Amino acid sequence: MGNAADNVTWASIRSRAHWSAGLAERVLAELKRSGLSASSFAAKYKIGLKRIYYWQARLKARAPGTAARTELVEVRVSGPSDGGTLSRAAARIEIELLNGRRLSVAESVDLEQLSRLVTLLEQA
Repeated sequence: MGNAADNVTWASIRSRAHWSAGLAERVLAELKRSGLSASSFAAKYKIGLKRIYYWQARLKARAPGTAARTELVEVRVSGPSDGGTLSRAAARIEIELLNGRRLSVAESVDLEQLSRLVTLLEQA
């Protein structure tokens, strides 16, 4: 990260609200090369320690052989017991992804498409 051919500076890394997986890999490789502890590295480069730990865990989970399997589970929802109709909000499905993002879709969503979407979002 320190050579002249590298367009990413530590200042730009600190100012980014979100890191890509590629950028996180570069930062973690630099951490490893430095020989510093995660807390010393974070203090030296003024990067949040929680962010380093988050990306270490996330990239480890994405490593071959440790990837989580995305699976859809069928859920049956019964209507109101008083014979009324489901509200518009109840006709939606909300999914919380491993990265904490939430996805809200209509209950009539195509499950195969939803599965592909969840897989893509988990890899992003």
